[in-house]
Amino acid sequence: MIAPEGAEFYLDAFWTLNAGRQFVSSMGGIMPCGIPYSEIRAYAEDAGLHDRNLRRDFVTIMQAMDGGYIEAVTERMKTTKK
Repeated sequence: MIAPEGAEFYLDAFWTLNAGRQFVSSMGGIMPCGIPYSEIRAYAEDAGLHDRNLRRDFVTIMQAMDGGYIEAVTERMKTTKK
């Protein structure tokens, strides 16, 4: 898959934030927890996103990516349990 132009910043941010993710025991395996808002916000500040609208957009994008990641991992766990 090729990322759209400009997406590298968001992809890099997501994988950096993902590295600090917490996990819990669930569904007979280890499941990822959501990336905390505070971590996403801190990353945005460190990345220089001081404008409120840019930070809001960044948080929204990271939370959407995080939700998709958790959904994919959950589905994978369900299919490997069959």
